[in-house]
Amino acid sequence: MIVRWHIADAHLLHKSFKLEYRLSGATEKWQHVAVDPADAQTPPFERRGETTLVLPLAQQDADLVVRAEVIDAAGNRSIKEQPVSSGDPPLFASPAGSLNRTPAMPASYPRTGTPDWPAEEGETPFGEPSNEAASDDHPPSRSPVRRLPDLSSTPAGAAATDGAVVPPGVKPQMVNKPRFELLYDVDAIGSAGVAQVELWITTDGGRTWTSYGLDEDCHSPMLVQVEGEGVYGFRVVVETTTGLRSPLPVAGDLPDVWVGVDLTKPDANLISAVQGEGDEADRLIISWQAADRSLAVRGISLFWSQTRQGPWSTIASGLENTGRYAWRLDQRLPGEVYLLLEVRDDAGNVGTDPLPDAVSLERIRPLGRIRQVRPLSALPPSGKLR
Repeated sequence: MIVRWHIADAHLLHKSFKLEYRLSGATEKWQHVAVDPADAQTPPFERRGETTLVLPLAQQDADLVVRAEVIDAAGNRSIKEQPVSSGDPPLFASPAGSLNRTPAMPASYPRTGTPDWPAEEGETPFGEPSNEAASDDHPPSRSPVRRLPDLSSTPAGAAATDGAVVPPGVKPQMVNKPRFELLYDVDAIGSAGVAQVELWITTDGGRTWTSYGLDEDCHSPMLVQVEGEGVYGFRVVVETTTGLRSPLPVAGDLPDVWVGVDLTKPDANLISAVQGEGDEADRLIISWQAADRSLAVRGISLFWSQTRQGPWSTIASGLENTGRYAWRLDQRLPGEVYLLLEVRDDAGNVGTDPLPDAVSLERIRPLGRIRQVRPLSALPPSGKLR
């Protein structure tokens, strides 16, 4: 069981924080849960964290009650208890100071969107500002690589070309791997050092934002991993050692960078290769079809080889997707060749398609024929034959 918490108070006593549990309905002593102590970089007015509650084998299927307790400098005490059934998802302590079950959704963390549970009416312990509660629902873990829910319902190419997520005219930076790095800069911190760099993510164009996690070394780049295709927006929130923090992203804010994750190869179909006509009679007309929602502007390449397995030599590369190319033949080419189509998208995915049979070039080579004989009526004026 994983317990996560986020506590905020202007006069928070970090050492007073306690996490405990016991069996539901029991009257026995509460069992202490070990948590990491606050370190030197922990802001004085808030505390975030998580821990794994490892239960004895006999209690792993039992119903529990988890309790969190904290005190401020004025002696105000807040205690929150939360029943937990054996089949419930993980818990975490909300900024409002209560332990809440997460809504039913994939167990991967962080979660996208906004929570669907209500805050306790009329209660704002620890003086937590209400306009930050939604932003801090999902505190970051300290894992250097985080996994996000599958976003296969929002294909990267669809968002990039159809404008379903990104603003009109904005093109995401495309990648073809779910694991990538984000490079960032930290400006205007003066003599203060950087205490933490927190990455925030949106998957709906900035309508909602979720904390992705902390960059452990506070130095660019930051390693990111997602689990599916999609368009992701990212922003960083920087906090100095003096407690100053850049604004948290709110609904409507645009990302610093858009990243499209596209794991799908383009469709490639090499249709035919036939001799041209008229002015193109000395050329081989190659026809193809290529499709991808984020096809590169000049992502078409054509290759030839003497064998079906290669090696392949370039006919032309960096072609637009016109579906047709007139290949001017060289006399040094063999009598027949195999052809290969290569299609690239903006993410670097490559689709290929070879023609199954060799193409004969013999009938395309220039041929000369003597068609008749014409007798000479007289010798030329010079008296010599030419």
